Amino acid sequence: MNIEFALFMHANPRQPVFEHEEFKPCSTRILVVDDEPAILFAYRKLIKAEGFGIDVCDELGEALQLISSCHYFAVITDIRLSGSENTEGIELLQAVREQQPDSKVIVVTGFGSSILEQNLRKLGASYYFEKPVKPGAIISLLRALHCSAHEISDDFDFELLLPEESEAEYL
Repeated sequence: MNIEFALFMHANPRQPVFEHEEFKPCSTRILVVDDEPAILFAYRKLIKAEGFGIDVCDELGEALQLISSCHYFAVITDIRLSGSENTEGIELLQAVREQQPDSKVIVVTGFGSSILEQNLRKLGASYYFEKPVKPGAIISLLRALHCSAHEISDDFDFELLLPEESEAEYL
């Protein structure tokens, strides 16, 4: 999989320029929580290739332990982690908001709706995606947040940065 990204960046994307010190992230580590091993494998590979540190896990308990012991720049979580009727991802979102309020929380779900999105945003979700998700959307978002956090609005349309539909693979 080779996806090119059209994103405004300076010469070295792994060394961002921060005009204001308060925008500098405390960490470049990302936590990904999903109950599908293939999804975790893909995220690990893609995110590592971007130069971020990454932790992955497939259950709420382990995710809660990780956010208690490590600061994350962003947390990417599915809503349903251990079955079709649970909403453990919401518990994780609330825990991240309590323990790491400056971390970005990216929610990815296969069971989305506009009402769910509204509720998640009220609870503090920074971004919301419905599966299947183009991997470039998540990577572009992470790169943009890391490199230019103060220049990106929460409603920026990252789809504009992606290759044509036929060129993208999905997670």
